[in-house]
Amino acid sequence: MSRASVYLDYNATAPIRPEAREALLRALEAPANPSSVHAAGRAARDVVDKAAGFTRIVVGATEHDAVVETAKASGLPVETWPVDAHGVAHLPWLEAGLKAPGRALVCLMLANNETGVIQPVAEAAALVRAADGWLHVDAVQAAGKIAIDFSALGADTMALSALASMVELGLWRDALAERVKAEGAVVLGEGADRLPQTLCFAGEGFGSEIQVMNLDLAGVMASAGSACSSGKVKASRVVEAMGRPDLAPYALRVSGGWASTQDDWIKCGDAWIAAWKRIDARRREMA
Repeated sequence: MSRASVYLDYNATAPIRPEAREALLRALEAPANPSSVHAAGRAARDVVDKAAGFTRIVVGATEHDAVVETAKASGLPVETWPVDAHGVAHLPWLEAGLKAPGRALVCLMLANNETGVIQPVAEAAALVRAADGWLHVDAVQAAGKIAIDFSALGADTMALSALASMVELGLWRDALAERVKAEGAVVLGEGADRLPQTLCFAGEGFGSEIQVMNLDLAGVMASAGSACSSGKVKASRVVEAMGRPDLAPYALRVSGGWASTQDDWIKCGDAWIAAWKRIDARRREMA
């Protein structure tokens, strides 16, 4: 990737750090067998055995497609756990839902991959534990971006990915948010705690894919939503779940990381605003 290009799609995947590349190469030189009967293998088997016996699965409305589709393929009844207008999971609904008969497997992501909204995992874990359920947390987007106390969260199992992790925080998201809001865009999840390097916003009438293409032509790489859905022209299911189906077709995700600079975020804002003004001018001409 040329340094002249700006990469702001870190929530899809991050460029590997040189030190991580070296560590990976060293690790590949050593054999490993996770199916062995040694202590580590027995511990993993214990987790699988304890996870048995679920009669239903409760999935957050804004969970990643990987979780949603896996739940549907399980053959168990799947219940959708709603979120509020900011994309935060509705805890009273969960508390009431867990009173139904049967042991529940509950799935809740720590941070949303599209909006960056941070979920009340510890509070949910307490409710699930009291109901003898099992809480699985997708922490892929949160790892390396916010402080995570695994014990305090109380999850039974947690998914992580080295690809999406980074250390640098406090990048220039808010400055970009103010710039696009000044042009009439809506920042999604703004009223909730979010990842510091993720910005999801929508300019009404400016299609997600059109935004991505315009930014790409200007040398800026961003995303229309979940990395696993990129390339598919469809509205954001996450934004729809937040009660804004009107904005779902126009959502854009910008996510920075360890190699991002302030100039990258400024260039992104310049490119988006220029494209937005071109689209707006055409609409006015056609009106």
